Amino acid sequence: VGPGADLGAFEGLVRANAPGAGMVDGGDFDPDKMYKDTKLCNILFTYELARRLTAAGIAPSDISVNTYGPGLITQSGFFRYQNPLFVGLFDFFARNV
Repeated sequence: VGPGADLGAFEGLVRANAPGAGMVDGGDFDPDKMYKDTKLCNILFTYELARRLTAAGIAPSDISVNTYGPGLITQSGFFRYQNPLFVGLFDFFARNV
C-alpha cells in the first residue's frame, strides 16, 4: 500500500532551486504517495475555501463547498499499462474485500 499522505512542512513548495517541483513534503518522488498527497491537498483546499467563505459572511446555503474521492476505479484508463491479470485481481479485491 505504500506510505500514506503526508505533506510535511511543505518543504517541496519552497525549494530555492525548483519551487513547486517534486513532492510537497520535499521527499523523493513516489507516484503512489503523490496521488495520495494530491487527494489530501484537495480536501485541505476545500476546508480552507469553506472557512474563507464563512469568514466573508457567505452562508453555506448560498455556496456549497464539497470534495469527493472516487476511490479505486479499476475500469478506467488508470491501469491501462498494467498486466491484465493484476488488473483483474486488483479489481476483484477492490470490489469484494
